[in-house]
Amino acid sequence: MTSRTGFFMLQPRIVFVALAASVLLSCASTHRAVRPAAEDPFVHAIAGAMEEQDRRLGAALREYGDAVSVDDDPYLWHKVGTLSLRVGDVEHAAFALARAVESPDAPLAWLRQAAAVQSLSGRSVDALKIHLRVLGARPGDHGSSLAAAKILSGLDMPDSAVAVLASMDPPWPQEQALAVERARLLLDLGHPELAATLCDSAPEGLGTEGRLLCAAALAATGQVEKAVAAYGGAATGCQDRVAEESYGALLRLGRPDEAAEVAARASSCPGRAGAWATRHAWALLAAGRLQEAARLLEMRVRDERQDAAALDLLALASFRLGLTGRAESLLERGVAEFPDVPALRRRLAGLYQDLGRTNDALRVLEVGADTADTSMAAALMANLIGAGYPERAVEVTATNPFASIETAFQTAAAWERLACVRRSASLFEELLERDPGNAQACNYLGYMLAERGLHLARAESLVLCALRIEPHNPYYLDSIGWVYYQQGRLSDAVSALRGALEIDPEEPEVMKHLGIVLRATGSWEEGMALLRQAVDARPWDVELRELVKEGPP
Repeated sequence: MTSRTGFFMLQPRIVFVALAASVLLSCASTHRAVRPAAEDPFVHAIAGAMEEQDRRLGAALREYGDAVSVDDDPYLWHKVGTLSLRVGDVEHAAFALARAVESPDAPLAWLRQAAAVQSLSGRSVDALKIHLRVLGARPGDHGSSLAAAKILSGLDMPDSAVAVLASMDPPWPQEQALAVERARLLLDLGHPELAATLCDSAPEGLGTEGRLLCAAALAATGQVEKAVAAYGGAATGCQDRVAEESYGALLRLGRPDEAAEVAARASSCPGRAGAWATRHAWALLAAGRLQEAARLLEMRVRDERQDAAALDLLALASFRLGLTGRAESLLERGVAEFPDVPALRRRLAGLYQDLGRTNDALRVLEVGADTADTSMAAALMANLIGAGYPERAVEVTATNPFASIETAFQTAAAWERLACVRRSASLFEELLERDPGNAQACNYLGYMLAERGLHLARAESLVLCALRIEPHNPYYLDSIGWVYYQQGRLSDAVSALRGALEIDPEEPEVMKHLGIVLRATGSWEEGMALLRQAVDARPWDVELRELVKEGPP
């Protein structure tokens, strides 16, 4: 048997052979492009060196294997494990290293290695036990803490995983990669507040990934200003993914001006001006900076005629600037040049609808509905319903009414307009089985039931579900207010409806509902004033006109 001293003397030679082999292989790969591999002496030399190394490793492994069968020494088991790993026998390595660390005084380095190999071989529970031994000997050990937390999370023990991560010390380790991984795990485990605490103690010079994670944690805990600063700090370079993530997050946080700054910086990077110009314009539009957006989009449309999105946004900017004719001209050009882009058709149809040109809107959508894009079919159905043709909307998807969530919604809405309430409710319930988080469907069905005084408890739960998803949606607040009115909860109804009117002071349907409820509470004059405002906005509404004619009780 080779002595321990002798084996350690051999190790540098083995490492040298491995390094030499890797260098020669990289050189040989270039040489083989000139001469066939079979004629290349370098290839033969490398193959011989590797065979020689394999023979030496195999011989050493057999020798240590013979020795361990005689002497159950942890050191010998450790050598068997490490050599097995080097020859690629992970299973044998896992077994041998587990035997090597059975001793309570096994070195920490052995424990870490054994745990890693157990994980590599798929024995996560065994790996966890060894990592916990490391933590028992060295509380807060970064590597074992992270590894143990990942395993506990995979075993569906999130609370234990969080406890392990929280015990890591110091809060922000010097190893930045470990710190980022720790914050990521805490976010994944649903504890952004702990990740945010880590970010508060982060040192200067935190890397890009760390800034992004901290920004997400800060945003999730409501620290918007800090999150905005973190996203802005992360997106200072020319990494597309970082810029995209920061840009999208800033828009979601309602900070379009900061998103525009990110897009402007990104567009200044080499080769990225075109890719980011449209995003920059969209952020400017969201910020209400219409003139700036229009100028940027005019240049983009002039320089790149194939950018359909820029053309679409320029039309939107023109419309918001009051240039309706310009918007119409741009969208008609877009539909002609990009017939397969559904967004342009939908935008043009919407413009026609706003101008009262219903037939033109339907014509544009009917052509697009022949494509495989179900969003066009859904848009056509919505316009048919709005124009008073629900029966034609049903016909659009008669052969496959549930081709998509959007067309399923419009089909159910069309049947409601046809006064087939039971069928409509059944279709909405089927839709919600497929997409339980569809706030629009929850609200529609809930309001439909409440409007008819049917299943009010179910109506309330549906609308509340929609409000949990979009708590500041004025239409959903209007719906829950009407549910409360039907239930006789007048004060709750007034509160909800006033909230809806604060968000959208020009919505006649909310004025109508609030006016009716206020009259029921005895606030007759205030209620009548709202009803008169609603009539001014919708003079064709027969029900509203009749309500205004009524006198006090």
